[in-house]
Amino acid sequence: MVTKRSWLMAAIMLGSLWGMAEVLMDATLAWSGTAARAVVLPSFAVMLVGMLHVLESRPGAILVAGLVAAFFKFLNVPFFGCQIFAVVLLAFFVEVTVSVLGPRVKAGPSTQPLLVGVATWFFFLLFALIMTYVVRYHWWTQGGLPKIMRYVLAQGGLAAIVSSASFRLGQSLARSLRSRWAHVVAVRPAYSYAALVAVVATASAVSLAL
Repeated sequence: MVTKRSWLMAAIMLGSLWGMAEVLMDATLAWSGTAARAVVLPSFAVMLVGMLHVLESRPGAILVAGLVAAFFKFLNVPFFGCQIFAVVLLAFFVEVTVSVLGPRVKAGPSTQPLLVGVATWFFFLLFALIMTYVVRYHWWTQGGLPKIMRYVLAQGGLAAIVSSASFRLGQSLARSLRSRWAHVVAVRPAYSYAALVAVVATASAVSLAL
């Protein structure tokens, strides 16, 4: 079901959850010193995107969710511009994949997650190249080409596989919720607005607190 309000509400709600998860998981994984966050963060984001695409498949919804998530990363202090850019770039790649490329190649339910996995890998590639050769962020330029290769082939390859599975998982979860979501938006709009306010308020509190 796509209405003037439901697709935007879903994008804001899931985008808020995406932004909150980015802040929480990034802080937790950074504290533990693991490099797994390069795989975990985009994979979890792609799961939420998979849910959004099933609930509200309107073109542009995924990009809106990414912008909302980036806003909550911006609220988090100290914020890192590269992380905010990464969130928007990932949203852009997945948006183009499911809204433009998918319909062109007539991707079915089994093919779509594979395309999203490929899009995730290209996200890793373009992000690394931009950070190294355009932005020239010192953390990337010091490592040079070997760092790019490790990031794209090892972490990017693993993230592509996990993201393909997580997108499928998000779709499955959303299918079980789709009829309930449509009913609440259409029949009990006050409940959906209350849930939206609660999610946005929680994400704001988490982003400002950490």
